[in-house]
Amino acid sequence: MTVLEGAYTSELGKVERYNADGELETILVMRTYVEQFDVYVDPGVLVWDNEDGNLTTSVQSEGKGLVKTDAVISRPFTIKYNVDDLDAFDPKSAPEVRRQVFILNPCRETPQEDGVTEEIHCSRDDSNVIVCSQNSICGL
Repeated sequence: MTVLEGAYTSELGKVERYNADGELETILVMRTYVEQFDVYVDPGVLVWDNEDGNLTTSVQSEGKGLVKTDAVISRPFTIKYNVDDLDAFDPKSAPEVRRQVFILNPCRETPQEDGVTEEIHCSRDDSNVIVCSQNSICGL
């Protein structure tokens, strides 16, 4: 499975965890960064199988509709992608891949991995422009 970046700033990573059988497994993770109030459209994944060809339309995703950009939160939204091949008698699953969507403060000085920002969003003015704080104080 290939995780697509779309129009967002993204970086590829991995997480390791123990599965239900006690085996260490590595999960591919695309970290995607979206500014607060931007519209998020999941770019999805591409899947190619040597026997079945393009399986992209067979991908099942979990968590895609839960991404909200109206507030900066400390944890990313997680989307999981899974797919099985088309073998009716012995289907095989591709390794799960994930996307973590971080909502970034539009007033930040620099993006930080933990979601902590130096400045905060205070409001939108009459022309719908985001008004940022100064030294974390609104109204200056």
